[in-house]
Amino acid sequence: MRILDVDTDRVLDTICLYLTPQEAERMLGALQDLMEDLPDGNLHHVHLNDADYQREITVTVYTEENMHQFDQRSRKLIREGT
Repeated sequence: MRILDVDTDRVLDTICLYLTPQEAERMLGALQDLMEDLPDGNLHHVHLNDADYQREITVTVYTEENMHQFDQRSRKLIREGT
């Protein structure tokens, strides 16, 4: 697992998510879609927004096979943890 604060480019060790039941349902559905599409190589991340589009969570699944789909910063984080 890797966690990046994209606004500050800081690697984080811990986060806490506060989700409404509706947001949790959307996250669950998005994760299911992500895992279903992962073997095809078409989808490696999903974006989840709050109702006002003020906040966003991006969830990514990485493998050695899809590493080329990520930008240089993401590859460094995945490989080195920094």
